[in-house]
Amino acid sequence: MKHKKTKLFLGSLAPVVIFPTILSLSATGEAAANGNNPSDPNAPSKPTLDPKFDTFGDEVNKITKSKLSTLIDDKILEFRRKAQDLVKTSAASSNDIIKGIYLQKVADYLENNRDKILENPTEYGLNIVYPKIISLNKDLYTTTVIYEGNEYTNIKFGLTASYPSDEIIPSATEDKSLNTTDLSTLREKTYTYYDNLTSEFEDVFANAKDIPTLASKESGNDNNRDITKICYDSDHNGINISLPEGYKSWDEYIRSKVVKRFTAFDLLQNSSDEEEEQDDPYPPITDEEKPNDPLEESELRFVPQLSPILKYEFFDLYKDKIQNESKYQELVSESSKDINRFNNSFYFDNPIFTRYEYKIESLAIENITENSVSKSVLVANVKIIDSLNVGNTRIYKTNFEISADKETSLSREAARNLITATYKRFYDALGIGERIQIKRLGNKSLVTTVYNMIVASNNLIKPSEANDKFETKYFDLIKKYKYLQYNLVGENRKNILPEGEYRTELLNLFLGSLDRLTFSVNKSELNNNQSATGYGYFEYLVVTYKKLALKLKEIMDETRMSIVKSNFKAFNLDLNVLEQGFKTLNDDLDLISGVVNSSSFSIEKKFDHYVNILDQLQKTLVNLSILTTKESLDPEQTKSDGDNPSKKFVKAYNELNETKAIAKETKKTVTSQVIGGIFSFIGLISLISWAILKLSKNKKIKLSRKNSIILFSVSTLTFILGITLIILSLIGGIL
Repeated sequence: MKHKKTKLFLGSLAPVVIFPTILSLSATGEAAANGNNPSDPNAPSKPTLDPKFDTFGDEVNKITKSKLSTLIDDKILEFRRKAQDLVKTSAASSNDIIKGIYLQKVADYLENNRDKILENPTEYGLNIVYPKIISLNKDLYTTTVIYEGNEYTNIKFGLTASYPSDEIIPSATEDKSLNTTDLSTLREKTYTYYDNLTSEFEDVFANAKDIPTLASKESGNDNNRDITKICYDSDHNGINISLPEGYKSWDEYIRSKVVKRFTAFDLLQNSSDEEEEQDDPYPPITDEEKPNDPLEESELRFVPQLSPILKYEFFDLYKDKIQNESKYQELVSESSKDINRFNNSFYFDNPIFTRYEYKIESLAIENITENSVSKSVLVANVKIIDSLNVGNTRIYKTNFEISADKETSLSREAARNLITATYKRFYDALGIGERIQIKRLGNKSLVTTVYNMIVASNNLIKPSEANDKFETKYFDLIKKYKYLQYNLVGENRKNILPEGEYRTELLNLFLGSLDRLTFSVNKSELNNNQSATGYGYFEYLVVTYKKLALKLKEIMDETRMSIVKSNFKAFNLDLNVLEQGFKTLNDDLDLISGVVNSSSFSIEKKFDHYVNILDQLQKTLVNLSILTTKESLDPEQTKSDGDNPSKKFVKAYNELNETKAIAKETKKTVTSQVIGGIFSFIGLISLISWAILKLSKNKKIKLSRKNSIILFSVSTLTFILGITLIILSLIGGIL
């Protein structure tokens, strides 16, 4: 049977240009096909195909074109900028020159073939296979494959869309399974695929091993890299590199390198993917019903209508055009030819609602009258897209924003990047990520609290009052330090602010402003009056966690505890781990409360500790919820394919068993610091005493040579031991 399935895998490896398969399922037919038994409510639910499966192919194509076009445009600019940085200095080595020219050629490859790549990525080396496999196949098979000498396990494939069979060698496959991916999960996986491609893009398209090198007179080509020569380009009156032997064009050379690395990238995404259980992708904490997504239900109501801001790289190119009425028509024509490329010249200042994408759809010229004077204005039609539900959109009209000068423009981008990265740490600690997959929190109260915090943060950044104090101070800092970031070289300009006064002052402003927000004691809403009593911004979430911890204990009645004990016994697990887990949860809750209310360290350091503890709190709470399930579990299910409650149970146990209370480690740190301080103090006093006695001329108190050596040795060792304990505690502790 397995041999037959291997043939199926090989036979289905057709070219990757695929069209979506249309499926149609009725509700009755779906239940019958999946073998669900409505008469037995306790029977485990069978895997089902998403009713919207017939839209999966179009959904992936839509995301692919959107993400790939933006990614290509970004990388063209990035490669050209890096190339200039490599060759512009007089001290550039031959390797720097070759790399710089090669980056330009890769940028040419992407730019000259951009539209063709978007139409047919495979033809240009971009073997985008995995998103198609999970979107076009009703049934999935799993195998292990060998490619370029590397083994990839858990590779999913189907009858439609797969890998080139002449290069990828499969082993025997497992039994087929129904594709239980739902629409939301499909979107998440596809976006993750392109997020990872963004991170790996340079390694795929401009890998150091693919850049040709000069031949060494002594050893030839030890690195087995293609050989090139630096020569003069008569067409451009500059230097160029020769095409390595065996290739007809640079396009052919670049594609030959890209196709192998991209295929390896795609296989890795396929192999790394872990299927989540369809019926319960986000296990609820306590016995409340699963939470809804308030961001989806709010229908973009709280998402701000932002203006496109001109990026500093394009400041000189577009500033005059946007501000000059006579150039408006030229801009409208330019944008209509390639709106995606035009979009790349602008960004939207959206550091909080990172789940939403903003795109300029078109430009228009409108006539308005001000003070009885008619004039034309340039208007951008902007679309907001929910990345978790691309059908959830809103279009609005707005004007462009341009900073006073190029330095201010860059300073503002850098400030925005820092705030975005800072708040992303909050999302990551909660396990919801920058796309704010808020249902993953697993509890309605927790979802409501986090949602309120997100909305409050966004209101702080985008206030309604023109004279808002935060906005005023924010832009004062941007102007104050505008030359700091601009004086950096190359890619460092685009990075987050380096350590220094600008970074410290900006974080003090942002985090300090959040810290001063309060939520009503009796209602889950923000107090407009900051002097009103209530929970502080960071305390608000801690209070919710404490209530959840209490509720989790309250539901552990005699019947529930009997089931829990039975499950632990069936799996041969130690029930003390569960008890220790509750203790760890309480210890960490006490610690995070202390951090929130402490005034002994800076707001930046407080936030560092807060997200560190928060990350463990959420994981511990979820694991405790899984281990205290009211369902009786079967250990035999851990041997079955795919994810299931029994596998989650064992995984939660193992994670909880390895979890140590951060508070406990902190106590060890403090204890070490105290003991170290005592030892170093005693040692220092002893050394001072030794010095006094050693230098004393009074023969009655003068030390003998033997006693002097003993006292000096003991004092020195005591002092060194104390200092060592303090240093080790600082390295190992969090406070």
